[in-house]
Amino acid sequence: MGGPLNLPPHMRPRYTDEALWDQLLNEMAHGKAFTSALRDCAGAPSYPVAKRMLAADPALPVRYRAALEDRADSLRDPLLDLADAPIPDTLEGAEKSAWLAPLKSRLNTRRYLASKLFPRQYGERLEVGVMHQISILAALDAANGRAGIAREG
Repeated sequence: MGGPLNLPPHMRPRYTDEALWDQLLNEMAHGKAFTSALRDCAGAPSYPVAKRMLAADPALPVRYRAALEDRADSLRDPLLDLADAPIPDTLEGAEKSAWLAPLKSRLNTRRYLASKLFPRQYGERLEVGVMHQISILAALDAANGRAGIAREG
């Protein structure tokens, strides 16, 4: 099935409007999913057409990635607000648990999304780097020396 990009150039819809892409990427940077931004922006292309446009234009993926970075950052700020939300004093027992459950779910969802969008910045994986170099031959010679074996050559 041929989409709009498979049509002859004079019949293709014109989605190259910079203002439209600015609006789409701005909405993404402020927390919206790409599909939601496409749906909510008047005159936006369909998702498959937009993805093909991203692949075809060398400048758009860079801007798209920057919008994703901003979206990850925008997810961080509401996490602090949600975490700092005071529990109402009028709640007791089960009511308090019922109030906390959706809050915990919202916190976990935002944290998960931020960790998947940018695992290096918001993920839980610990990266360990070794800055000291070791000589395998020296370690092998030391081990052989302890075992009473002389290395040849």
